[in-house]
Amino acid sequence: MTDHDMHQRAPKRAARILEGLARAERALFIRAQARQRAATSTGLVISCRAFFVFGREGTSDAGRVRDLTVAVAPFHAAAIVGVGCGGGGWASAVSR
Repeated sequence: MTDHDMHQRAPKRAARILEGLARAERALFIRAQARQRAATSTGLVISCRAFFVFGREGTSDAGRVRDLTVAVAPFHAAAIVGVGCGGGGWASAVSR
């Protein structure tokens, strides 16, 4: 490898590193904005998949998969995401 090759690769590598750092910083900023917005105006929508079993297999009460979606008010969203709780999230809000 010649000196010229090394000088060509160094700026490209540095640019990739800086781009990765900028992307990570931007992602942190966007997440913080989303947490603040959820805690103050929009709230959250939590969606999950659950498996409920009411009876034995082979009966009409056999287990079923359900998709659950719950809208959470901004006040409760603030406790979940940790805004105004010192960043502790749901656990610190519940233990108070």
